[in-house]
Amino acid sequence: LDDVVSYENFKIPKGVGLTSALKENIFCTLACIERQIPLGIIGEPGSSKSLSYHIVCDSMVENDPTEFCKMFSAVDSLFFSCSEDTTPGQIEQWFMKAEARQKRHDNRRKDAITAQWKQQELASDSSAHNGLSTDEWAKKFKRVIVTLFIDEAGLPSRKKNRMVMKVLHPHLDDPKVSFVALSNHWFDAANTNRMLTLYRSHTDNRDLNVLAMACLQKRGARFDEEPDPTRREKEFVQHVCDAYDAVKSE
Repeated sequence: LDDVVSYENFKIPKGVGLTSALKENIFCTLACIERQIPLGIIGEPGSSKSLSYHIVCDSMVENDPTEFCKMFSAVDSLFFSCSEDTTPGQIEQWFMKAEARQKRHDNRRKDAITAQWKQQELASDSSAHNGLSTDEWAKKFKRVIVTLFIDEAGLPSRKKNRMVMKVLHPHLDDPKVSFVALSNHWFDAANTNRMLTLYRSHTDNRDLNVLAMACLQKRGARFDEEPDPTRREKEFVQHVCDAYDAVKSE
């Protein structure tokens, strides 16, 4: 995991420490977007759910991906934030928007590949166009994957007798676009069984140390650019983390 998720491979903002939770979130988000596997990340506020998604999207943007992310598809993201009053119709509309945008991206890519291949066929000297097949041309034109991002996805079902998220079932069974949902609460079993679910438990002491050290950075430098912390800094951070754990456990 450390070899994949690093400051070199992703656009991680200054002052952000790479906790194990953040690394797992980034890895799962990247894999699920690329393979169009529906993903649900569940955890309490502050568990790097939204942050990890934005890091992945920024790193896979079509016009300026990181060197590592150039091997993957580009991401075109649609954002929707739920409330307790969100209706199934609203969610369905966002899926329709996402699927329509995916078709436009796919058709644009297909037209570009076809145009290049025809130009090659018409050229008197095919070697000038590398003599590539349509499959080989396809590899030269990166695919854009539309991802529907739904925040606070657990809120619509908080009211009694509301089966709002049942609208997800056909979109999770046969995904036409990538899908990432964040929630502070568990999804119902029917949705959980239709997606990869990543549960973020309580932040452990090691991650608290990483977060605290990131807060101590000087001049807004990136975490990996800082000099090694002094013994005094390490001891101070450890005491603060131990105190936080003690207070939270009471």
